[in-house]
Amino acid sequence: MKSTRFRPTLLVLLLATITATGCGAPRLDATSEETLKTSMDKMTSGMDDAAKKSLAADVTSIVMKDTLRKFLTKGTNKVDKVDKVDKLSLMKSVDGLTVAEIRAKADATRAELMKLDPAFPGK
Repeated sequence: MKSTRFRPTLLVLLLATITATGCGAPRLDATSEETLKTSMDKMTSGMDDAAKKSLAADVTSIVMKDTLRKFLTKGTNKVDKVDKVDKLSLMKSVDGLTVAEIRAKADATRAELMKLDPAFPGK
């Protein structure tokens, strides 16, 4: 009988936890130019210039790796044969991520590149 009394309390705690984590850190929204700018502004509000530059470097390293991968899988080394890529399609690899998730993904990207080329500059 004690376990049936405990279930509603556990359920309330579980729902409260789920609700609280849903209101976490802002995420990058690359569905349109406007949402990209708005979400980036929210993510960087309160950051100093160094932190903003670090985030920009993180995003750049992720996007460049993905862009290079797409370029190389086209099977050509001629830039004019690669489809024109707009800003939003470039940002797909970071869409929906928080600053912490972007940083972790960028660190993983850098680590992967350093394995391929130890001379690759780390962070």
